Amino acid sequence: MRGKIVIIGNLILVFIILMAVLPQNNVEAVGEPDVTLKFRDDDVQTADVRPGEHGAVVFPGIVEADMVVGDSVQDIIVRFTGSTDKGWPVEFNPPAVQMDPGGNAAFSVLVSVPSETSCEEEGRLTIGGVASTFPGAAQSDVPPIYGTIIIAQFFKYLLTTEHESYKGSLEDEIAVNLLVSNIGNGQDKYEISIYNLDDLKSKGFSFKPSSHQLTLNEKTNGSVKITMILPSDKKYVGTHEIEVDVRSITQKDEEGAAFTKTWCFEVEVENKGFEIATSNNIILISLIIIIAVIISIIYRRKRNKKLL
Repeated sequence: MRGKIVIIGNLILVFIILMAVLPQNNVEAVGEPDVTLKFRDDDVQTADVRPGEHGAVVFPGIVEADMVVGDSVQDIIVRFTGSTDKGWPVEFNPPAVQMDPGGNAAFSVLVSVPSETSCEEEGRLTIGGVASTFPGAAQSDVPPIYGTIIIAQFFKYLLTTEHESYKGSLEDEIAVNLLVSNIGNGQDKYEISIYNLDDLKSKGFSFKPSSHQLTLNEKTNGSVKITMILPSDKKYVGTHEIEVDVRSITQKDEEGAAFTKTWCFEVEVENKGFEIATSNNIILISLIIIIAVIISIIYRRKRNKKLL
């Protein structure tokens, strides 16, 4: 009898253990939400960081819940996270979405790139998030996706010369240093030429050479030496305007066209030889007058002696 009681007790214990381990028919298991992120457009965006622009790029995205979890789950909530390897600010719109299991929702990511960032920079955007069920406490990390931010090059430069005006005599050779400052966000190559070259040549000016090229890294300065030989004909004595054109070869190659910036300065052509000749003539005339006066005085004295 005792043996039967022991056997029955063991059977009851096994039944209790099985009831605790096996799920009941009226209990639904809820798994972790399975969520996927995708870009709606290209995963590469270009930022315009010219002065006056905001440097903002937008990545449109879509989030999908590809797996229906349990019947007791009404919604899946996804809270987005994101960053760039350059530390540029990242903003989500909206910051979180709520959707039905098996559904999807749209979102966008705004990345703010600082103004005048170098075109040599390239940012990597990481978008992720955390998905959770409602009601329930199941939660999982959303597999990240990655985007790329390219910086567009903008072209900007300043021109100046050491002096606003120059002076020289006929046939003099004058060297002018044109200073160029690259204040764009990338390396640039410039072409420098004399805009009114034909007009100046017709007046006897010559330049050696008449065009130049200069390559500058971003945020650096350089100079080009413009050597001009003044006319030999004294009819061109006076003030003349020299117009120097500068344009970006890099911009023309990349965009098909380039703006031109013109810098003007003046050169005064003097005829010092003429001035010296005039001075010599004045001295000679003065000497002649003095000699004439002396001769006149001597002649008068001799005449007065004869009369006496």
